[in-house]
Amino acid sequence: MEDKSLRNSFVSILNFVWRYSSEYRNKILFALILIMLQTLLRVLVPILTGKLVNSFTNSIPDWTIPAWICGSIAIVKIISYVSRFAGIILWTKAATKIITQIVTDAFDKVQHLSTEWHINNFAGSTVRNISRGSRGFASFIGVIFTSIFPSILTSIGLIAILFWNGFWIGIVGVFGFAIIVYISSNLSTNYLAPAFKQVNQVDTSINGIVSDAITCNSLVKSFAKEELESEKFNKLTEEWSVKYQNSSWRIQLFFAVQNGLFVILQVVIISIAIWLWFRGIRTAGDVITILTSFQLGQAQITTIIQNIRFLQQSINDVEEIVNLENIEPQIPEISTAFPLEISSATIVFKNVSFGYQTQSKPIYENISLTIAGGEKIALVGHSGSGKSTLIKLIQRLYDVQNGEITIDGQNVKNLTKKSLRRAIALVPQEPILFHRSIAENISYGKPQATPSEIEAAAKLAYAHEFITNLPKGYNTEVGERGFKLSGGERQRIAIARAILADCPILILDEATSNLDSVSESLIKKALDNLMNGRTTIIIAHRLSTIKAVDRILVFSQGKIVEEGAHEDLVADLDSLYHGLYTLQFKDDR
Repeated sequence: MEDKSLRNSFVSILNFVWRYSSEYRNKILFALILIMLQTLLRVLVPILTGKLVNSFTNSIPDWTIPAWICGSIAIVKIISYVSRFAGIILWTKAATKIITQIVTDAFDKVQHLSTEWHINNFAGSTVRNISRGSRGFASFIGVIFTSIFPSILTSIGLIAILFWNGFWIGIVGVFGFAIIVYISSNLSTNYLAPAFKQVNQVDTSINGIVSDAITCNSLVKSFAKEELESEKFNKLTEEWSVKYQNSSWRIQLFFAVQNGLFVILQVVIISIAIWLWFRGIRTAGDVITILTSFQLGQAQITTIIQNIRFLQQSINDVEEIVNLENIEPQIPEISTAFPLEISSATIVFKNVSFGYQTQSKPIYENISLTIAGGEKIALVGHSGSGKSTLIKLIQRLYDVQNGEITIDGQNVKNLTKKSLRRAIALVPQEPILFHRSIAENISYGKPQATPSEIEAAAKLAYAHEFITNLPKGYNTEVGERGFKLSGGERQRIAIARAILADCPILILDEATSNLDSVSESLIKKALDNLMNGRTTIIIAHRLSTIKAVDRILVFSQGKIVEEGAHEDLVADLDSLYHGLYTLQFKDDR
């Protein structure tokens, strides 16, 4: 990372944290005062140590003077420790609140980012960035407050002591420390930081690969590609190993250069101090004060330099979270957005045009469609014809480029996304379940549901029987993505969830496709009851399941080429629907 880039990142992150600290600034200010008090007391120790040595050189021995000085040193140190302890405790309380809010907001931001963003980003990498970012913020804030800030104040005080004991000693100390800080900072910025950034990048890639392989483990197993995934993982871990070794080598070289510079500076300062003592200009106690001040100053400068490296590392760790703030929502919610009010749940597409960013040709061009309130329609067509896109636009997972979509006359762009999506119950072809209990999964659309309501929904979905046969019943955890259950069981849980949500708009993505024939006939009855009085849209893959809908829309290349009842469409021997139905009927036989 270049020096300018690092500086910009540091300022950006500092401003970011400062905005979050408004509620705690008084506590932070008081904590800083305590830290400053600790620093002031800290620099008194070399002075008192020098006076202690001088007290032993008095012509008339007097034990009371050394005793008083030793007592003073002890008191100064005790007050210093107490001040630091109180300051850090106060600071930690504020810092943890700030970090918690930052990470919570980052998670919330990720949750609200568009479907497009989630498609283009590894889930594992996102998780890693947030978890690493939380540690990075803790390090960033802690390093500045508990290490760099007090070390800078202490260094200033110690340099003042060096000037007090000799102008040239002070000059050598200032320029010597400045040169070491400059050289070390440049090495850290331009030599160490790029190596650490490379390690972080590979580390993120490793987590993305691991997450992807674990999430798609069933696919890996079905193609017996465990070795292929292991090879990819091993290749990345070998790359990480090389880059980590390189960063470790650079650290050792960095410390060697730094320590060499300190040795040279120490020799020069002590030589001047001894020369001043030899000339009778300074006492032995003054030499001890100079030596102690230098050694303490060296420790402070070393702390600053080391923590600059840690600061660079933490900047790399938190940049992704800070950058989240700059991601503009692709599906923005206007400031005047209002909740959806349902009367009949009539859905209207008016001259809608839409295309995905990854495709050069739009899916829809000036498509218009009205779905009456309570109407049951089915969407039919080849894969890629635009059926699923219609659903995503109604949910406002994507925004139309032209035209408008309204529900009961309300443009979906003017609605709060929460109220819009809460009005729609979705049963997908591949049901999505959390690694939580069955009861939690069913009640996801209605978290306040009582056990009896959950059970009633499960009964309507014909899931109650198999649930009660499980060891923990409704408290059974379903495993990651619900894979402890069969496909049909997962589907019935998803149907129960939709039943309990009781939304005015229902979307079924071939909700019976994963069921056996016995369960399918029972579920169809449950769905018939569920669809009554609701605007229902069915994405149909198996045409035998949609004979009873009010209207069938046949899609081809983003256009509605045919529409009507099943009997009318299948009777037209030249229709696309007839061809699809005949082909599927033959396949089913």
